[in-house]
Amino acid sequence: MIEKAHQYFENKEQDQANQNFEITTKYLLYRQEAIAQSIGGLNIYQITITKRREAGSLKHRRKSCMYIQARLHAAETHGSFIMSHILKELSQNYEKYDQILHNNIIKLVPMINPDGVVIGNSRSSLAGVDLNRRWSNPNATMHPELYFLKKNMKVTSQ
Repeated sequence: MIEKAHQYFENKEQDQANQNFEITTKYLLYRQEAIAQSIGGLNIYQITITKRREAGSLKHRRKSCMYIQARLHAAETHGSFIMSHILKELSQNYEKYDQILHNNIIKLVPMINPDGVVIGNSRSSLAGVDLNRRWSNPNATMHPELYFLKKNMKVTSQ
C-alpha cells in the first residue's frame, strides 16, 4: 500500500498535466480548474457550471454562487457517487434546472482530501489531521486544501 501511494505521488505531475479546461455549449458553461494543491502536491479541482448568457442579452448580472464539496473525509466514498450524479444530472438534464442555473453559479469540489484518498486514510489528510476540525481556521501550510478553498469561496462571494 505505501509503495503504491509513493508511486502515485511520484507520477502525479504526468497525470495532472493539462487538467484545466473549459467547455461551452449552446446552453452551459462548464469549467474545470485546479484551485489548490494538497500537502502531497495533488491538485484539488473545482468544476463550475452555469447557464450561458443568451446572445444579444446584457452582461450577466451578479449571480449567487453555490458550493458543493465532497471527500473531506477520504473514506466517505459515497460523496464521489453523489458528486458524480449531481454533475451528470446538471449537465445532461439542464432544462429541469433552468432557474437554478440561470440564477446561480454552481461550484463543485469533488475531492478536498486527495492525499487521504490515495494513502487510504479514513478521516485524515497526509499530515494526519482531520480537516473537518480545521475548517474554521485552516493554515495555508498545514491545511492548504481548506485554506485555498475557503479563500476561493470568499472571493466568489464578494
